[in-house]
Amino acid sequence: MSAQGPLSSLAYKTISEAILAPLSDPALAKGRAIITYDRAAHQPDRLGFPELAERSMRAAHALHQRGVRRGDVVLVGVDACAEFPALFCGLVLLGALPCVVPPVQPGHAGRGARNALARLRAKTSAVMLIGAQESLKVLESDPVLAGLQVATPRELRDEGQATTSVIAAVGAAAPLFLQPTSGSTGDPKVAAISHANLVASIRGMCATGRGDPSKDVGVSWLPMFHDMGLISLLTAIYFHGQIVIQPSLNFLRDPMDWLRKISEYRGTVSAAPNFALGYCVRRYRRAALAGVDLGCWRCLVVGAERVDHSTLKSFAECFAPHGFSPDAFFPSYGTAETTLAITMPAAPTAGSWGRYIHGDRRLNAVRTANMAPVGYLAHESLPGEPVLSMGRPIPGVDVGICDHDATALPDDVAGQIRVRGPTVMIGYYEDAEHTAAVIREGWFYTGDIGYICEGELFVLGRIKELIILRGRNFYPHEFEDCLAAHPSVGKDRSIAFGIFDKQAGTEKLIVVIEPALFRELGELRAQVQERLRAQFGFGASEVLFVRRGSLPRTSSNKLQRAQCRNQYGSQLLATINERPTQAFA
Repeated sequence: MSAQGPLSSLAYKTISEAILAPLSDPALAKGRAIITYDRAAHQPDRLGFPELAERSMRAAHALHQRGVRRGDVVLVGVDACAEFPALFCGLVLLGALPCVVPPVQPGHAGRGARNALARLRAKTSAVMLIGAQESLKVLESDPVLAGLQVATPRELRDEGQATTSVIAAVGAAAPLFLQPTSGSTGDPKVAAISHANLVASIRGMCATGRGDPSKDVGVSWLPMFHDMGLISLLTAIYFHGQIVIQPSLNFLRDPMDWLRKISEYRGTVSAAPNFALGYCVRRYRRAALAGVDLGCWRCLVVGAERVDHSTLKSFAECFAPHGFSPDAFFPSYGTAETTLAITMPAAPTAGSWGRYIHGDRRLNAVRTANMAPVGYLAHESLPGEPVLSMGRPIPGVDVGICDHDATALPDDVAGQIRVRGPTVMIGYYEDAEHTAAVIREGWFYTGDIGYICEGELFVLGRIKELIILRGRNFYPHEFEDCLAAHPSVGKDRSIAFGIFDKQAGTEKLIVVIEPALFRELGELRAQVQERLRAQFGFGASEVLFVRRGSLPRTSSNKLQRAQCRNQYGSQLLATINERPTQAFA
């Protein structure tokens, strides 16, 4: 079915309009609902869209009674649960700015979330934190809460009244929510996303996906503090389509339950990072998916990190016996600053997910005196890993490639990816300096390297992560992927980065590894160097080992290469002793 019919029939300019629409027209979303599971994954909670509107008004009234006003920032430390949709929508109706943060957990596991919460409170001058009772209990003696009003979702639900008296009249240009960036190459910033940004993004994605978003059934386990998870929910709310939401922790415990829910609810649309597909393949047991039929799944959006051709291939082969079609793959590229997607494949055709160009496009970087890469002039094709197409720009979005002087580059020449269009954020919240650094003359400069071929975008890596060894350019994932096949390293358990060596006049390669149950670290180091030499013709200057869980990661579990490099340079990287009898869990 053409997307023009279902998309053009909706004229909502704001999410607020979509939230309230079922009150005046209950038949609009008849039979469709937001279905949530708790961590026990027992009985689902079903929230119809008229009920969502009523609960959202109650939440808005309760928040107003507690002093929250239009434009106030409220930190929402609640993950996917039955209360989340109405709580978030209540903030939207009030005109406040929700900023979803990772829920704080007790012990060492919650340290990163507490640090992120402290940084975001300082950046946004938040007036309130909404969290589950157990999270607030962990924080009750933490200075991060000093002077900050707190509330639980249940309290707000019980205190409010279903009234329109506090609903703010907002236009499409008004800010809707704040989205922390992942911070994979530095401290997180906070992107201010408007109603117009979101509407343009979800309408563009749905038009590209060629479905009927009011009839699609979404299934998601992605956390609400991740833009892919949050916007999956907001897409369902905008189009009054059905969505099934599971806690992200449940996916980590049992990834097969994601696939069982797709089969049970006849899910048509879902999204996941590249690592999740590999995780499903590793945890696959045929008995766990007995009777599961994935033939209903027409759109699997893969993004949020580099999309790996071999991972898609393995997933397709693994789940083909259960009816999964590789034509469902939609490898995509996007950023928090552009609301979500920038490019997606066009309507799927046989094998479209597998479109790639063999050979890395290696770049010659123009470098300043301090060896920082600032631009790209040419490339050469060398044999290497396939580079997947990320598709074409979604409707309304322009994508260009430029050099360090912001001069546009022709097709098939690599440089920095820049984007313009209605999905580009208002700016970083109350941060004019960083906003001006990335948005210039209407273009958002992503900091990513790529090229365009036949209208399709191919992404190579981050500018700040480029490793230049003796005049040759490499991307960290090339070394990390080389080591991932070693049973004592594995996927996403190593970080590669370059450090400038003044004596040698070039960068040296550093590799940091979280070893898994390996007793002879000296032997592992020798094997790592052997693998590197076999593939690249040289080894690393240093191979360091750290305990499991020590590699720096973002709240969405992306490796923070820049932070690891900084720890190394500051001599703050906690390496482990190389005692022959030591083993690590």
